[in-house]
Amino acid sequence: MLSAMALLMFAGKTYPIAGEMILGRHRDCGIHIPDEQSSRKHARIFQNGSIWMIEDLGSANGTRLNGRALIAGPATIADGDLVSIGSLDLQFRIEPPDDAKPKPPPQVDLLNRQIADHRLEKLIGKAVTGTVYKAWQVKRERHVAFKAIDPRLASNLDFVERFIRDVTVAAGIQHPAVVRIFQCAKTDGVLWYAMELVAGETLAQLLQDPIAPRAALGIAIDLAEALQVYHEHGLVHGDVKPASVMIDGKKQLRLLDIGLIGLNQDEGRLVQSDGSTRQVYYLCPAQARGGQCNARSDIYSVGCILHHLLAGRPPYEGSTFAEVMAAHESLPIPRIATAVGFPPKLDEILTCMLNKDPFWRYEGMGFVVAELKELRTMLPLASSS
Repeated sequence: MLSAMALLMFAGKTYPIAGEMILGRHRDCGIHIPDEQSSRKHARIFQNGSIWMIEDLGSANGTRLNGRALIAGPATIADGDLVSIGSLDLQFRIEPPDDAKPKPPPQVDLLNRQIADHRLEKLIGKAVTGTVYKAWQVKRERHVAFKAIDPRLASNLDFVERFIRDVTVAAGIQHPAVVRIFQCAKTDGVLWYAMELVAGETLAQLLQDPIAPRAALGIAIDLAEALQVYHEHGLVHGDVKPASVMIDGKKQLRLLDIGLIGLNQDEGRLVQSDGSTRQVYYLCPAQARGGQCNARSDIYSVGCILHHLLAGRPPYEGSTFAEVMAAHESLPIPRIATAVGFPPKLDEILTCMLNKDPFWRYEGMGFVVAELKELRTMLPLASSS
């Protein structure tokens, strides 16, 4: 059986630790700390049996673990802990071996089956919480999108009851940007819901080409307004990304699916353990670590999408899930207003939406909508071209 791997994430990069790593300004250190408060050999992380430890090596300015100075010799360091040297932060992670990582559920072929009143005709795609099909609703004689929920969730009776209750709330939302939910139930062991089938292009597809600045801002406003409605109903989406947003044939933005509605923290962590690097581009740091999503995590996600719409790329990038997450946590919030020809207010808005501390983000999505609309009034008409 393979053993777990220890890693340090710093400045958007991931550094594996092979038993021991020295941190400091010396070029021979495992990670070079480019801070004037860092000593040549500043701190050491090492393995003691099955436990990982950290100690300060008599540095001039000290080492902090989760904000507390290391003053009493080596201390235990655990997954997710934050090491601070001078003004720089590094995150310690322990990655489980491949054979210990959660396995995705076995694929259940539902194609051509009829579940309740729905005959499943075509696979549309795999979402975080389940699989989506194009289905024919026999009695209503219409096509719908049919989502079969991950069997790992559907087997939990407490979850099923909570999920059906929350989806019923979502079904009561009537807003042009929110996809309509028709029905939710558990049939023959399959937990499912049927929703409006929307045709158009997803934002992920549209982002393959440049989007005019005023149009990009309009998309962000429409998305924020849709999520504001969710939040006013006591719901949090939790999976806001370009693939979850579609522009239909009438040029109307539609927020597809219901995200992580109905999931508690453990259930969210379970399904997001299979998340891809593409998804983490738009997740707030706390949620990416497996924390509970809330209204302010949705605000962070909209901020990431707004940055991508205007700058042509997400605010933080990397080649792996861990690298992108480290970038979210350690890199400064990008300032793009000048580069994209916007007033400085854009940077003020993004700084608030993408603040790493949720406390300093906007209190609610309504404030985001108001700020973005004010920004739009400051744009010259030429920016629409």
